[in-house]
This record gives sequence, C-alpha cells and structure tokens, in this order.
Amino acid sequence: MQGIFNSSPNGIVALKAIKTGADKIVDFEIIAANNNSMQVLDEGETNIVGKKILREQRLHIGGYFDAFVAVVNNGVPFHGEYKNVHTGKWYEVDAIRMRNGLVATFTDTTQKKEAADTISGSFLKLKNNAEELKVMNSKLEQTNYDLLQFASVASHDLKEPLRKIQVYGNFLKDKMEKEPAAQENKYIEKIISASNRMQILIDDVLTLSKLSNSEFAMVPVNLDDIIGQITDDVDITIKEKGAKVKKGVLGEVSGVRGQMRQLFQNLILNSLKFNNKENPRVSILRKDVSKDEAKEYGIDASKYVCIEVADNGIGFEDQFSDKIFGLFQRLNGNIYQGTGIGLSICKKIVDNHKGFISAKGKPGEGATFRILLPLAQAN
Repeated sequence: MQGIFNSSPNGIVALKAIKTGADKIVDFEIIAANNNSMQVLDEGETNIVGKKILREQRLHIGGYFDAFVAVVNNGVPFHGEYKNVHTGKWYEVDAIRMRNGLVATFTDTTQKKEAADTISGSFLKLKNNAEELKVMNSKLEQTNYDLLQFASVASHDLKEPLRKIQVYGNFLKDKMEKEPAAQENKYIEKIISASNRMQILIDDVLTLSKLSNSEFAMVPVNLDDIIGQITDDVDITIKEKGAKVKKGVLGEVSGVRGQMRQLFQNLILNSLKFNNKENPRVSILRKDVSKDEAKEYGIDASKYVCIEVADNGIGFEDQFSDKIFGLFQRLNGNIYQGTGIGLSICKKIVDNHKGFISAKGKPGEGATFRILLPLAQAN
C-alpha cells in the first residue's frame, strides 16, 4: 500500500485539523505525504510530515487554509489551483474530508496550462490579425468602389475628349488636303482644348489615387498662411471675376500642409468657378463646432475646429448635398468646365485627416461648405 502511495505521479498529503478548546480550527498538520508531495509543496524540504501549514513559510498551501477549513466543517470537496513559486509549476488541488482532517491531491497541470496560454496568445494574435485584415479590406473595398465609379463613367469623361480629337483631327486632315483655309485654326483650337481637358482629368484621377493609398504624418498647419498663399496664387482669377474674398483668423490644425493647401484651393476655385454674378463673394471663416455636429460625428467639439467656406454663386439643391462629393459628379453638366473630381478630392483629404465635410446650398443663392478638422495639439 505504501508503495502505491509513493509511486503516484501526483502529490498526496493527509492533513489533521488542529482545533482550540472551542472546536475552532486554527491550523493543519501534515500527518502523511508521499514522495512527490515534497517537490510539489516545498522544493527545499526532504520531509514535510509533522509540519503545520500556517507556521512554515515555505509551505505555500497555507493560502488555502480557509478553503480547507470549509472542507472539514461542511464536507464539501474543494477544487483549486496552486503554483509552486520555486519551480514555477502549476498544480490542480483537490481536497476531500477524511475523519478529523482532509486529504489533498496535487496534479501537475503545467504543460496543460502552458498549452492553454499558448492557444490564448495565438487566439489574441489571430484576433488582432483579423482586425487588421478587416481594416485593410475596408480600405480595399473603398478603393474598389472608387475604381468602379471611375470605370462606369470613363467612357463619357475620358472617351469624349479623345473622340473630339479624332473627329476634328480627321476634319482638319480632310480640309487641308482639299482646300487649306483659316477654318483649320478653329479645328486646332478644339483639339488643343479637348486635349487639355483630358490632361486635367488624368491629373485629377492620379491625385485621387495617391490620396487613397498613402499614409501621412500630421503636423501643425497654419491655415492663415495657407489661405494667404492660395489667394495670392489665384489673384488673377479673383481680379478677372471681380470677386471679393473675405478671410477670418483661422489658426492651426493638425494635418498635412500640402493636402490642406489642395483642399482649400479646390474649394475657393470651386466658389469662383460656379459663380456668374457681377459681384462674386467668397468667405473663409472660423466657426464653432455645433453640438449637433459633435453628436452626429461622435467627436469632442473642443478638439476640432470648423472652417466654413461660403459663396454667393449658383448654389444647388440640398437634396444633392451628399452626391456632390461623389466621383465625377457634375450637377451642372458641361455648362462649367471641370472634371467632377475636385470635391471628391476634398472629401478624400478631409477623410485622411479624420475630419468631416458637409455642404448646403440654395439654387441661385450660393453654397456653404463646413469642414471639421482636428486642432493642432499644444506642445
């Protein structure tokens, strides 16, 4: 019997409850222990029989004293976990009442626990990889959506300029072969105009593509400097239109300087282009982020700034306020020059900055764009 007891791969100990005169358990004494239990409970001891679990610091099962008391008093078996701090091994602890004490068995579960930890770590890694894949898929879906939009209108927006080049080129060829005259200049002008429009369209598509596939470092950007440079650059257009541009104090935002310049240049030129009045007006002002906007976008209004770009141009119906940011959207057909990508580029830039852009309009009265951008963080 003793041979079976000692040959068990588990640590087994018998504990006798030590009670006071009031029949209260104050400690447990080890009255029997097999060979493996000495390694389980105390690596430094050769014999633990006769030791009391609360008095011996190296007997870390003292932490189960209350649980052992409950086993003796209530007769309910106990199941728990134990780690030997000296060896780093883990054991499952099972205790049952026996006479005036209990028997505790310690089963080595180190390998099982390490395997469980490995599985848990692999699962966490897999979960993180899945989240990253989800983000990448989302970006890929957006890129594919942009490409599908591009493909659906390419026959109209890219083939039309090329068709004109071919048609007027053939006219010019035939005309020059039969009777050279001044009419050829008109054909040449049409060819040049169509070619220029095609070049602008291609440049805009490339710009949108770059914005969709790049990561950028955000730095403090002074919008007052940006707007000043833009108005200087488009000064000739402003004078030709007889336009007035009103600029408020805008301050700094967190962003990419080049993209901020492109964003506001597109909006300002858009306001000037779509304006057939004798006194065009464009205003670029700083506004507070409204409570409704903060709630709608789920942001802290104190960390964002609103820049409002408004004009008194041709405007648009409010029902098109979301549609105008779509790729190749032109609400006015071919009446005004353009590729229909400008506002889509603006939307992409704002999205890159984790900002928001909205538009409101009224036919014949103008359009207002509200751009919410993160404020530059104070050093």
